[in-house]
Amino acid sequence: MRNAMKLDRGAGLIVAVMLLTVVAVGIGLAVPVVYSVIAADNSSKIAEDLSGLKVALAGNARLVISGGRADFGFIGSMGNVPSTLPRMWLKGAQPAYAFDTTRKVGAGWVGPYIPSMFENDLLAMDKDRFGNDLIYTSTPFQRNGPGEDGQPVAARVRSAGEDGIANTPDDQLIDILQAEVYSTVTGTLRRGSNPVKFATVSLNIPSNGTLTQVYDVTDSSGVFSFSNVTFGFRSLGIDPKLTYEEGSITDPGNDRIKFTVTNFATNNIQITSIKPEATAAGGGPLTAYYEVLKVGSAIVFDWNNTTRAALGATINFAPITIKGSGRPIQVVPIRVEKQTTVTPDLLIRGVGKNTVIEIRELRTAATGGSAVDPSGSTFTISFSDGSQTVFTVP
Repeated sequence: MRNAMKLDRGAGLIVAVMLLTVVAVGIGLAVPVVYSVIAADNSSKIAEDLSGLKVALAGNARLVISGGRADFGFIGSMGNVPSTLPRMWLKGAQPAYAFDTTRKVGAGWVGPYIPSMFENDLLAMDKDRFGNDLIYTSTPFQRNGPGEDGQPVAARVRSAGEDGIANTPDDQLIDILQAEVYSTVTGTLRRGSNPVKFATVSLNIPSNGTLTQVYDVTDSSGVFSFSNVTFGFRSLGIDPKLTYEEGSITDPGNDRIKFTVTNFATNNIQITSIKPEATAAGGGPLTAYYEVLKVGSAIVFDWNNTTRAALGATINFAPITIKGSGRPIQVVPIRVEKQTTVTPDLLIRGVGKNTVIEIRELRTAATGGSAVDPSGSTFTISFSDGSQTVFTVP
């Protein structure tokens, strides 16, 4: 009986060892499968994380309110691509968001910009699901690699994948294209139905979180254009200074020209010089000299039978004040959400203050010479305050 018990115990030990062996083998086989499932799940979640970071950077183009896009992310409120990823969820020294009621646009940090699902793990947001640092590029470039389309890229976020080595097949990345966050803003400035030529238009935009103004001068068709404008809520300011009054030319073809400029700016301006120059009807500079230059009631140049002033020369004089309209600067809010943004026509509705300018006794030489007919010539008048007006003599 004692021998039988020994046999039973021995058999039990063998069975136990066999069971442990089977379990160990099962675990050995299961570990790679489980790890593979986890890795696949991490890769899937990395794709979701990268998409979330793109929304944080550039906003959600599908979030529409009142017929227009409502979310522009970090770039929309700060006006630039962040230099590092953590700037999207850690404010640090970045300017806080503020809205300017005069310019009707805001600027500054209003984060965290990341989706709410990530808020509990802010300090780990610059790592992927494998614990490796995300690779962030904020310097613009063109994607010209194998199989790429050559489009300009504003920023790129890359995960090096499971192997932690960049530029290998398991990498995942997401690009923010220039076309997704930058626009060319263009439009026309008019007074009534007439385009306003060579007038200053300002664009109010955030830059590194601070509200900034950039300027453009309308061309001969009244068109203005601003490039590299980040998507978001922006505004245009209309505050043209000395502007040619369309149809105001008198005395053409009589060796003199008289025309009117209007100060549409809010405040008075002072001018201390004028530079009149002209292009002849057939092209090339109009070579001519004049005896008298008059601004309003003030004669700022009189030759006094000595030497005439040449077109193209700057005439300096004591300050002359030209009154402003006294009306606030017109500000027009716009929403920039496409690669090219064409604004509605901007209209000058205020009543500015007029000043008549006269150039008299045009001659072919500084002394002596014969009369010059300015008909058909295009004049450019530059003022010391930076205003410039251009018109063609009938």
